[in-house]
Amino acid sequence: MTEHPGGRGLGHRLRVIAAQPRIRKRRREDVEPMARMFLEHFRYSDAIYSLFEATARDPKITHWFDLPEQAVVLDIGAYVGEWCVPVADCSPASITIHSYEPGPPHLEDLRDAIDGYDNIVVHPVGVGAANTTASLAFKGPGSSIFDTSKDYGRTQIEIVDIAEVLADTAGPDGRINVMKLNIEGGEYDLLDRIIELDRSSDIDHLLIQFHDWLPRATRRRWKIRQELKKTHDLIWDFPWIWEYWRARGTG
Repeated sequence: MTEHPGGRGLGHRLRVIAAQPRIRKRRREDVEPMARMFLEHFRYSDAIYSLFEATARDPKITHWFDLPEQAVVLDIGAYVGEWCVPVADCSPASITIHSYEPGPPHLEDLRDAIDGYDNIVVHPVGVGAANTTASLAFKGPGSSIFDTSKDYGRTQIEIVDIAEVLADTAGPDGRINVMKLNIEGGEYDLLDRIIELDRSSDIDHLLIQFHDWLPRATRRRWKIRQELKKTHDLIWDFPWIWEYWRARGTG
C-alpha cells in the first residue's frame, strides 16, 4: 500500500503539533505552520490543546477501533484522506471504508492518497438528510454548503440521503461499524435524519465533529447528544472538535 501524501497521516500531524510550545494567540510568531493552522482554525481553544496532548499520549485516538473482519466504515467528509488512510492501516485488511467527498478540488488528492488501498471506496458525493443538490463553497477543510460568503469559489454538488447510504453499505447484520462525520455544518441534519430513522443503535462507533458557527448549534448539538445517550456512551469529548460515541454492548 502507498503512504498518505508525505507519509504522514492525521495522527502524525497532531503529534508534531503536540510537541509545540503551549502558545496562545499572537503570543509567538515562531510556531510551526501546521500547528498555527490548526490553532487558528479552532481559535486557540482549550479543547484543541487537549486533543493535541491526548494524541501525543495515544497516536491512534481518532482512528483506531477494535473492528471485526468484514467491518463497514463510513468516512463522511473524507477531504484528502487524512482519516481513512490511517484507519485502513491499523484495521483488518478485510474491512471496507466508504469515503464520501463531494468537493472536486479535494477528490484528486483523496484518490492519490488511497492509491493501493483496495478496501477504500471513494464516492464523489455529499451525504445529508435528503437526496438533493447544493452549492459548495471551496475553503479547504472548511468547505461547506452553509457558507454564504462570496469570497470563495463554488460548485454544485450532489447530496445523497443517509437513509440510502445506510441501506447500500450496511453489513449483512444491518450494522455500520464506524461512522465518522466532518461535514462542516451538515452533521445536524444528517444526525437528525438517523435519529428519525431509528438507526442510531445500528452504528457501533460514532466520531463526530460538530460546528458551532451555525444558528442554534449549541441547542441542536445538545438535543442530538440527548438522543445518542439512549443508545451510546460518550467515550471522550473535545468540544466542537471531535467527540467519540460507542454503542452499548460494543467492545
